[in-house]
Amino acid sequence: MAESRERTQRTYSMSGEEYDEWRVSDKRGALLSDHDLRFFRELFPAVEADARVLEIGAGTGRFTIPALETGISLVAGDINESLLASLKRKIAELGLSDRCEVRVENVFELSFADAEFDLVFSLHVIPRFLNVADQRAALTEIARVIKPGGKLFFNFRGSRSFYNLVYAGHATDPAEVQDILADSGMRITSMQGKWLLTRKLINLVGAGPARLAGACDWALRRFLPTRAWDVFVVAEKEAREGPATGS
Repeated sequence: MAESRERTQRTYSMSGEEYDEWRVSDKRGALLSDHDLRFFRELFPAVEADARVLEIGAGTGRFTIPALETGISLVAGDINESLLASLKRKIAELGLSDRCEVRVENVFELSFADAEFDLVFSLHVIPRFLNVADQRAALTEIARVIKPGGKLFFNFRGSRSFYNLVYAGHATDPAEVQDILADSGMRITSMQGKWLLTRKLINLVGAGPARLAGACDWALRRFLPTRAWDVFVVAEKEAREGPATGS
């Protein structure tokens, strides 16, 4: 298990400049990032302006900044300090530093108290762990810091997808994800799927056909999401029952 986590950390140990070149400056990376942002904006849970919000795996702010643009404040955590340094520069340039606390966080050992946040979001983090034990450990630790009635927004790679036939990494059965969440007192409230668009597909067919694939993805996002490749999930933590009162 430790080897799997270290391998994942090494893969994403790039500098902030390298990451932005891969995800933002590169036209293929930007195409995929823009596609993911459509899902993010559609599914991002609405919260009160004073809600406590945490992002895990903030990177250089691909989803942090759109979240801040909704008017909320949040804590942005990532294990890579170089990515966080780039994020700090970006939010300072946008005048958003007063609404975003940036800090180093390890998803397996979060530094927060139990039930501290109304919303936690973590996009493209869970799929990076290449066994279900690590995915369970990460989701369980995230769920620990969510308040009763609070929400979690994340994604995972679905093992029931046809794309999984040619995928070399770890994909997870949706029923397994549901069980992991249930063990932490969480239930899925909404789910959408991305069926087609991947970096490999963009590299293979080029930008034009890839945009068509993205349009198909968007049209199919609510169709059998458990059969999709990239599954976006919103889950809610069950509220604790109050003490029984005598009559």
